[in-house]
Amino acid sequence: MTSGPGPDGLLVRYADAVRTGDAAAFAVCWTVDAAWDLNGPVVEGRDAIVGRFAEARRDLRGCTQDVAAGRWTALGHDRAAGRWVVHEDQDRAEGVGRLVGVYHDDVVRTADGWRFARRRFEPVWRGAPRVAGPLEAGSTVCCSGTLGAAPLLRKIAAVASVGFDGLSVYAREVDGLVADGWTTDEIRAVLVGVGLAVAEVDGRSTWSGLAGESGPPADHLVGIGSALGARSVTLLVPPGADLAADATRSQVARALAGVADVAAQAGLLVHLEPYAWSGLADLATALDLCRRSGAPAAGVLVDTWHLAVGPDRGHLPDDLPGDRVLGLHLGEAAEADPPDVAWAGMHDRRLPGEGRAVGAAVLRELRARGCTAPVGVEVITDDLHAGRPREAAATALAALEATVAAASGPVPTV
Repeated sequence: MTSGPGPDGLLVRYADAVRTGDAAAFAVCWTVDAAWDLNGPVVEGRDAIVGRFAEARRDLRGCTQDVAAGRWTALGHDRAAGRWVVHEDQDRAEGVGRLVGVYHDDVVRTADGWRFARRRFEPVWRGAPRVAGPLEAGSTVCCSGTLGAAPLLRKIAAVASVGFDGLSVYAREVDGLVADGWTTDEIRAVLVGVGLAVAEVDGRSTWSGLAGESGPPADHLVGIGSALGARSVTLLVPPGADLAADATRSQVARALAGVADVAAQAGLLVHLEPYAWSGLADLATALDLCRRSGAPAAGVLVDTWHLAVGPDRGHLPDDLPGDRVLGLHLGEAAEADPPDVAWAGMHDRRLPGEGRAVGAAVLRELRARGCTAPVGVEVITDDLHAGRPREAAATALAALEATVAAASGPVPTV
């Protein structure tokens, strides 16, 4: 964008001054009449900004700042706006803490080079440094629906703060952030900063050729999953679809193979999720579609709430191999036959261990069959959604961990 040091050089100088605590080097980053907004009272004027920096830096034994993602937008020859996701590790007497957030910058080119005219910091998360690992059998995942309609960034912060390893996301949530000006690189930088992996990209999509489908093409979900480093993508069949005919199953299986091929090229798995009020409500049919597809990357997702209230009545098909179960969600049903199954599915699911309690038994059986999928909690309930996202995430994790422990313990006797 520019010759010489340019705005990127300004970011480097700023981060280096933060690392060294050099107030003089920090001062050179600002215009005389600059403003610094750290999500609180705005500090105005370079001298006041440097004083505030020196005061804050004295409390730190060390501090490093990584500019993880972002971009400049030119506003003419001598002005630019910037947006940057940063990870800042602060070493204090009590230990190292990490701050993840977004800097919104206005910069100007002066006779001495680029300078900040204004920096505004938008915090996203603060906690002990975490590193995301691969999602495996021992990993815990919070499904996005468990936290209701909270904004995605608040969900990410809540799930990381209480100790989950991963989070599932709806494609529409990612699309909403992108519409607000975020990029998927920036969203992924936040996830990396908080140490959280994306388990699956969920939501309605168009892929099977069946009547009643809605949402973006499934390739869009795959694109989001690839951009965020996700493990898998969920495919759904719409309500009212009829999969009884052999020709229809073959058609859907071919479509599944096509999506799975695209996903595999992006390093993703694909799982069909039977849900109780859809045209694909039982695991036997889902397994048949996967087998017909011939796609190694295609499997099924077992959700214990749908398993309990749907046609499977809480029982896994005898011929369902564990290695075909690529996704696993735990949640309990209050009753086997809710009067309005679709309403109950979106408003009255129970935490693992609090309903008909099939979760531990199903998990134990799937592990015995060789399933190595991470275990998620999906509890869509008005009661849980009424609280703060972090409180809901903590409650869900405690219930999930208790169920996992019960599944790994001795089989109860009657």
